Amino acid sequence: MIFEFYDPQNKSCGQEYQILIHTWCEVLAKIFATSTKWKIICPSHILQTDNMSCGVLVCYYAYQRVQNESLNTPVNITEFRKLIYEHIISSN
Repeated sequence: MIFEFYDPQNKSCGQEYQILIHTWCEVLAKIFATSTKWKIICPSHILQTDNMSCGVLVCYYAYQRVQNESLNTPVNITEFRKLIYEHIISSN
């Protein structure tokens, strides 16, 4: 099983995250009743360039993964916010 970690402000899984990630993997192993070790990866991805778009970028990473597209493709944050908004209002 794979645990992918993305930090919009950093390209790697810093030491400060390792304990948290390993704890989450233990919780997930219990939830899924598995003894399989989780492989932790930190894929390369574009970084946040401001102080307020981290949530938008996390949504963008998920969107790109589902579309099987690169996480390094630059994104227009304003346009992607509009896309998120359109998805939210159209799903009601």
